[in-house]
Amino acid sequence: LIDAAYTRRNPGVTVPVTCTAAKGPSPTDINNLNFVLSRHHEHLYDDGISSEQWISNATTRTAAFMVDNVIDGQTLYCQLRKDDKRYAVYNITIDVFDLPLLQSAPKADLITDSTVTISWSAWDEENEDGDLPVIGYTPYYKLASGLNWSIQDTSTSIKTLNFTFTALIPEERYSFCVAAVREGEKGEGPKSPALNATTICAGIVFLEANIVGFFYNLPTDSSSCITGVTLFTIYYASINLEPPHVGIYEVTDPASTSVTLTGLKVEGNYSIHMTLKTGTGESSSSNAIYYFVPRLPEYQAVPAASVSSSNSLTITWPVWDGDVGTPPVVEYRLLTKLSESGDWPSTFIRVNASNDQDNYAVIITSLEPDADYDFSVVAVREGLNGDGPPGPILEMVKTNLPDTGSVGLIVGVTIGTVSLAIIALLAVYGIWKYRRSTSKPKTVERQADDSKEVTNEAPFAYENVSKDSGLTNVVRYVPSKKHEECILSATGNDDTSDGYEIPSTRKDGGAQAKQESNKCENMEDVHVYQNNADDEFSLRKPMAISRFPLFMRSSTAKEMISAIFKSLEEVSPAKCSSFSGASLKTCTRTDLEILYHIPGLNQTLIMTQAPLPNTVEDFWRLVFDYQCQTIIMLNDSDSGNHESIKVNRFILNNWPKSGDSLTPLINFIAATGFGDRGATLIHCINGASRSGIYVTVCSEINRMKTRQTIQVFDTVKNIKVCNPNAIITKEDYMMCHQLLNCYLTEMQDYDVIV
Repeated sequence: LIDAAYTRRNPGVTVPVTCTAAKGPSPTDINNLNFVLSRHHEHLYDDGISSEQWISNATTRTAAFMVDNVIDGQTLYCQLRKDDKRYAVYNITIDVFDLPLLQSAPKADLITDSTVTISWSAWDEENEDGDLPVIGYTPYYKLASGLNWSIQDTSTSIKTLNFTFTALIPEERYSFCVAAVREGEKGEGPKSPALNATTICAGIVFLEANIVGFFYNLPTDSSSCITGVTLFTIYYASINLEPPHVGIYEVTDPASTSVTLTGLKVEGNYSIHMTLKTGTGESSSSNAIYYFVPRLPEYQAVPAASVSSSNSLTITWPVWDGDVGTPPVVEYRLLTKLSESGDWPSTFIRVNASNDQDNYAVIITSLEPDADYDFSVVAVREGLNGDGPPGPILEMVKTNLPDTGSVGLIVGVTIGTVSLAIIALLAVYGIWKYRRSTSKPKTVERQADDSKEVTNEAPFAYENVSKDSGLTNVVRYVPSKKHEECILSATGNDDTSDGYEIPSTRKDGGAQAKQESNKCENMEDVHVYQNNADDEFSLRKPMAISRFPLFMRSSTAKEMISAIFKSLEEVSPAKCSSFSGASLKTCTRTDLEILYHIPGLNQTLIMTQAPLPNTVEDFWRLVFDYQCQTIIMLNDSDSGNHESIKVNRFILNNWPKSGDSLTPLINFIAATGFGDRGATLIHCINGASRSGIYVTVCSEINRMKTRQTIQVFDTVKNIKVCNPNAIITKEDYMMCHQLLNCYLTEMQDYDVIV
């Protein structure tokens, strides 16, 4: 025997060992001997040792073995044996790697009611035991009173130097340690010294805000907090002000369940959450709430007066113009005082605001004859302390001199004056009703001046629009720079290359086909969806448009949109009955076209396939049937009856691809998708993909203006009930969200309803 060798491994693993013998003068003799590896010098003890293979040449013969459960410093013996007799021996001592050991306990970084975050220093080859290389760390935890260490699913051989243990029990004492791991099998070293830490009492579980304050609840089992709550901390930060307004507010009374924050900036939209502190640390945060600080309305019109008698006056004033302040105004207060008096009295006349009135009138009696009076109007918004400052003053209005005639004459004149005033009021009311019945509904006029700069003091401008439920706050925002929200991150189906096309199966009879179209029955009964209350932003229910850009910037937006799109794939076409134009509700379908009615608008959007050589006549018959005044062409333009019809035709040649700006497309939709143009016909290559995106975005923009919410899921679901091929890919569904986000964040002039 002339040599033995091994491969160095971690302790406790199988080690390969080779033994080599040189052939003597009689080569055949060595072949008659048994080549073995023993744990004993004299005898054959090969427990846990297996023979692998032989390698032989003209002068040597080498045998390979695998040895289990090798420990550091163990000696093995290569032997040549025959008939239980040893003829030669060669010993070899095995040296295994030293496993790394962290000599310091980890540190506690953050302790809450259900989590503990620990951190530790990297293994130091200069000052700590073990051999290189260290490839990771394994954190362990256990109840301080327990015996067995455990790991959490994600804590095996991690690369970072910190870890957060979750799902822990409030107010329970735990132990934590860390083991360093070197490369190779069984490379985990001994556990470090332990850290002991106690989770704190459960945190606040509920938080809400109203017009004047914030309310919160402690956990139902808060009585078990033996350490005691010592402090509540409220954290707030504006999300629309530049620079951001951030701060904290501390409540030192543990029995308190509400607080009124002061110092918040007017027209700031704030994100607010709370924590509680006990003797062992600060709890995790409560759920966040969002609160908009309204600006009190400033009434800017001077009231008018007419003399009714020697002791009465009729005061009139117009509705609040909405230029300064946050709607809605729910009440007006008419202040009255003698001109010679210094201050306004604490009493006033209260008049409820109405959406149906443009002017208000009050007859004030019991005034002093031949006296001068001042009047001012205060606009009051909803909620406590909602009264704004007094408006401009109508000064020095004089009442009449008293009549010295008989009492009967005075009474007669007084009655006559009052009657005339009532008649005048009735006349004013009649004129107002007539003008209201003949006038067009109020619309929101877009600003013509896009050069307005956004400043820290006034980033928003407000306007009032009238709707059935009351005044609505319209915020106009002019961004100071371009946003990446208007870059398409993923392309939808390209109609020219997606490989699918909806063939035309329109029946003969052209002009009569309209009467044979099918009406979709109540689509809400087709498939019932449940809101997911666990999502911070639920996409199955209406989302306030002030929150939509925040959601689109969140790290989970793309994942959530893709996930909820899968449920839309379950939507199947509704059963249809015969068409009745008067009862058409949301959408109908025929063999060629899909009709979609935007809720709240007297406007029909018709989705159809681009005309093919064999459907050109049907296409134009469709235009005549529905008296379309507008045609929207979403596929690239190509060159090139005795009846005629005048239409406006809008063509979009360059549908955005991945990395392109969405601004041209959203401008195109905003400019062509609305108006009193009757039916609008939208077509693309297949009548579903691009047309579906166009109709979805039009419907959602209208929802923003009328309901102040966004609910893409509901709109797409309703469209797919009648046209399953619309929004068929998750890229198309994502593009709808990106276009709406672009509309809210990038358009030079758009409406954000708060």
